[in-house]
Amino acid sequence: MLKSYKCRTCRQTFTNRRDLHRHRLKNHFQSGGKLHEMPWESLEEAPWVREDGTIDTSLQEEYEDNRGLILQENRVSDIFSVYNFPVSSSFTNNDVINFFEFILSEQEHSFKVNIAVSMILRHRETGRYRYFNAGPNVYQFDQPFLVHDNDSITNFKEKIMELTLESFTQKLKEDTKWDAVLVTNISFVVYGLNYVIGSKPVVLPDHI
Repeated sequence: MLKSYKCRTCRQTFTNRRDLHRHRLKNHFQSGGKLHEMPWESLEEAPWVREDGTIDTSLQEEYEDNRGLILQENRVSDIFSVYNFPVSSSFTNNDVINFFEFILSEQEHSFKVNIAVSMILRHRETGRYRYFNAGPNVYQFDQPFLVHDNDSITNFKEKIMELTLESFTQKLKEDTKWDAVLVTNISFVVYGLNYVIGSKPVVLPDHI
């Protein structure tokens, strides 16, 4: 018997996680008003549940203590927006591409974009967990990407596909005694511009 995946919001059933994920983005993703849902289907899939079924209570507590940041709503405006996507421990680069495509579908004008990756760290000596909130100060790319036409969209997707856990942790500025154990949420920081996607940006002189 094939396994099915049910949307907890509308109870619609899907045959695979990808279709369920895309359904959630299209129909139920919140652009304000409340926290996002937990990014897994059942409590058994929570990252603090070990393979033998026991619970890592310290990891669970650290996640729950920072739930308001991890699951925080999107903050959207014409000038500056932050789209926050909670992720499960099994997320992939293709999921991040889907997040970007969702953002792209909401834009009427060109924009600049960068990514911030938040995670839970564990101290190598003590085993203590700590939540690292990347936004709005620690970004994956040194400069935001300009998205204004099909080529720039493709280029940014290629950059997303190059991201790895190592590239996430390189931005932490932490000492070597902390290891990343769980990526919790990925935020896209979007700077709105005043020309439509597909048109040529106006280049202003440095001095008028």
